[in-house]
Amino acid sequence: METKIKTRLYEAFAKRVSKTDEKLSVSILCEKAGVSRASFYIHFKSIDDFETQCRNYIIEKIFEQIYIFMKHKADPNICQRILSDTDIKVLKYFTNRHTYWDFASSANRIIWAKFEKLMIAEWGEEFYESNKDTFEFALNGSVASLYFDLLDYDDKKFRTNMVYIANIASELFPLDLINS
Repeated sequence: METKIKTRLYEAFAKRVSKTDEKLSVSILCEKAGVSRASFYIHFKSIDDFETQCRNYIIEKIFEQIYIFMKHKADPNICQRILSDTDIKVLKYFTNRHTYWDFASSANRIIWAKFEKLMIAEWGEEFYESNKDTFEFALNGSVASLYFDLLDYDDKKFRTNMVYIANIASELFPLDLINS
């Protein structure tokens, strides 16, 4: 998360959701984080907005790791740990509490936009538009596979799947484009 307040809220969220299934409120979250409600509302519209931003933050971290694997020719030794313990607690909350579709739609929207820019840069708008459905189908399958790894998180299994996705992406996007 980008600010100290957001980080404190995120960490409090991770601690809270790993201990209880109770409905989370802004008051409880702020109390646990030692942050005022006013500070919360400077950054977020609601508790749902906060949760969405937390989910998106994790998905961004996952894409960053895919990108690192792509840049390093999918070397599985590049990264010691993909997600922190805090990230895993938050991720388990989303995978246990929400359906696959919540995660997948966020992941596809965020990751797809990043891959879309690479595809257009490599092949041009016309080629991209005529093959968009094929690329989207491949990405959706990869995200589904990642999701099921996340249900019972295992860093080694997750990393293997990330390397798989990075290998596919490396075939689609030449490394000189990725490294630029």
